[in-house]
Amino acid sequence: LFVVPTEDAPVFGGAASRDVAATERRRMIGWLEAALSKKAAAAWLDDAEAKIEAVLSEAGEATTAELTARLPELALTITLGSGKWTQQASAMPRVLYLMGMKGRVARGRPGSSRGRRSEGRLTAPGPADIVRTTNERRNVMSKSGTTTTLAASAFLLSSVFLSATAQAETRWIMASGYPEDSFFTRNIRMFIDDVKEATGGELVIDLRSNDSLIKHDAIKRAVQVGQVQAGEIRLSVYGNENIVYGLDSIPNLVTTYDEAWKLMEAQDPYFQELFQKDGMRIVTYVCWPGQGFYTAEPVNSLADLEGQSLRIYSPQTQEMGEKLGMDATILPFAEVPQAFSTGLIEALWTSAQTGTDVQAWDYVDYFTYTGSLHTKNAVILNGAAFDALSPEHQQAVLDAAAEATERGWAMSKEAGEEKEKVLADHGMTIAQAPDDVMQKMREIGKEMVAQWRAEADTEQVAVLEAYEAAIGR
Repeated sequence: LFVVPTEDAPVFGGAASRDVAATERRRMIGWLEAALSKKAAAAWLDDAEAKIEAVLSEAGEATTAELTARLPELALTITLGSGKWTQQASAMPRVLYLMGMKGRVARGRPGSSRGRRSEGRLTAPGPADIVRTTNERRNVMSKSGTTTTLAASAFLLSSVFLSATAQAETRWIMASGYPEDSFFTRNIRMFIDDVKEATGGELVIDLRSNDSLIKHDAIKRAVQVGQVQAGEIRLSVYGNENIVYGLDSIPNLVTTYDEAWKLMEAQDPYFQELFQKDGMRIVTYVCWPGQGFYTAEPVNSLADLEGQSLRIYSPQTQEMGEKLGMDATILPFAEVPQAFSTGLIEALWTSAQTGTDVQAWDYVDYFTYTGSLHTKNAVILNGAAFDALSPEHQQAVLDAAAEATERGWAMSKEAGEEKEKVLADHGMTIAQAPDDVMQKMREIGKEMVAQWRAEADTEQVAVLEAYEAAIGR
């Protein structure tokens, strides 16, 4: 909150929110361009603001419903978000939100009866959100001689109609297990920047990457209990908690990015309900590049894999390794270099991205690609932290998250090719898996799908069947 002389409140408010208003106007025009056209968007917004201000200047105050009734030509629907997070919304609240940031309108305090003027103060308005012009508000906030007031009700950013000042910064801590040069981390950095820009710097997310704050396999629990407000997790790690987590870790169930996207769409409703029960929500999914074997010697046949100590990352990939005749051990990403150095493992099953992250060329010489898996990471939020945000800031987070999902998918494709080149530049040999290895992987996948289906309940089976229907199996 700010405490300022009443007569100076509009000036302070305008100064505090001017830059934020410019950013919000650009976002608003973008939505209007999609609904109207590039030529018409800015003109429609300017006309809407002028008409709203004219109505308020004449009436003194009005509810949102009254404004809509007086100005039916402004009843425009805009599309917010993108992809699977798309939603339709009225343009009117967004216009009022923007005008509040500019100091052209102010919101009165909600109360039990209709708002009205009295000597030197603003009494409790009605249950509807009352909007006043800035000059009207300045006239009614003080009586003669009163020089200071708490600009509370009109200056809370959490209200639907933002007034002319800014609330205190909200800071979240986010934990991730991957290094800064990983495409996952770079994508999250862009997500964080988008959130900060969209909220005018009022929501700041402090990312602690590379297991620097919380170990990767403990991040989900840390978000759930509120130790941190956000985190990045690898969903398949939690296959022992619920078998739906492990679907994309079944060999050859997902072999392309398009299939990975369809599985994500099939899993998302189930995951959202699951996470909501635990006080969390998922806001992004990003797919891993295809997987392969890292070994000291070339893999010319299935026999070359048998007996090797293999690092994997989930119960499903552990079962896969064992069915290939390997000694499979689940280890967190950050422990891979030490495991190689101490002889705990001699082979690695992962993507070219992880191989680059751990500098696999220091331990092995061959990367044998199978493309048999495309597992997913997710950004998760603590539900209470998200619910504490204003509706506008919640939407800003969801919009940025939707963009991060789509961007992350594209970055994953690029990273797969780029990181294979990095491996080759460091002397590693890149090869496709031989036919007998691929055939064995397909057989293992069919066995594991049948086993998964037998263990799953009705709702879990419905997720698999939705995916199979989407890809035509």
